[in-house]
Order: sequence, then C-alpha cells, then structure tokens
Amino acid sequence: MKLFFKKYLTISLLSIILSICCYPIFNNLAHAQTVRLCNPVIEYYFTQSNHHPELALINLINNTKHNLDIAIYSLTDKDTVSAIVYAKERKVNVRIITDKIQSANKYQKEQLGILKDVGIPIKVDSHTDLMHLKITISDYKLVTTGSFNYTNNAKTYNDEVLLIIKDFKIARLWTDEFNNMWHNDKKFIDY
Repeated sequence: MKLFFKKYLTISLLSIILSICCYPIFNNLAHAQTVRLCNPVIEYYFTQSNHHPELALINLINNTKHNLDIAIYSLTDKDTVSAIVYAKERKVNVRIITDKIQSANKYQKEQLGILKDVGIPIKVDSHTDLMHLKITISDYKLVTTGSFNYTNNAKTYNDEVLLIIKDFKIARLWTDEFNNMWHNDKKFIDY
C-alpha cells in the first residue's frame, strides 16, 4: 500500500510540474478569437427542459429575409428541412455545409435530396475528419450554435442545447468563417 501511495504521489506531482512548466507552450497553441460585444442577447433552449429548440430554430429560419448559411453535422429533421425549403421559396439565399459521412446516411441523404431539388447549394467536407459544426447564420445578425443537430433524436431524446446569439458583430465574423469553408475547394466539395 505504501509503494502504491508513493507511485501515485510521484505521478501526481510529475503531472502538476509538467502542467505548470508546459502551460506557456500549450497556451500559445490556442488562438482564441475575442470579440467585445455591445448588447448581445443570448437565448438558450435545452431539449430535456421542454424548451423546444427545434421550434426556436424553425422560427429563426422562417424569419430570415435575405441570407441563411447552415453548417450542420446531421440534418434529418423533416420540419427543419421544410422550413429551409420554404426559405428558399421566399427567395432567401441559402447555403448548406454538412459532413460527408453523415450525408451518406439514408435519412440525411433523403433530406439533402429534397434541398438540392429546390436549388439549394450543398457542400460536404472532403477532408479526413468530421465537419462537426452546428451553426446557422441568419441575415448576418443572428447565429445559432450548441450541441443541437437538426434531427428528430436531438429534439426528442437527446440532452441537447441550442444557443441563439443576437449580435451583428459575431454574425459577421462567423459568416467570414463560413465563407472561408465554402470557398475552400480542398476541404469542401459540392454534394
């Protein structure tokens, strides 16, 4: 027991020392983007608290007037897809980026086919990792993010959260990121 405690203490101390010594190295690897916001409004919706994030998302899509950019890992919810189609019918400029592995899923493939049929351009990642974002940008002034995928499971069974950030500055910065992805032909290709 004494030997185990000694080994445990040695490993713990070594971990602490490495953490302290290497903090500057690891800290310099992170490149946080910091934005000072004036008066942002942030709404949040938890699925298991009956906040109904899917209704908030559909409401946001239905109120979009000009531009709707969506980068979503999984998109199989028929109500959300219907709202996106309706946005396109209202002449909203819609673009979607999704994950290539998820896009091969039977249910997502079906929904992406519906979106493509109405003329919505869709891109999938061509790199080896996941396109795991869950964001929607509406009219350069509203942004959604969180763990919430646009699926039936996300809205009914999973523990999920959807954040809606109402801030022009953050929406513009995130639109820039979306555009970088959209125009990166090495990492994202037409679906």
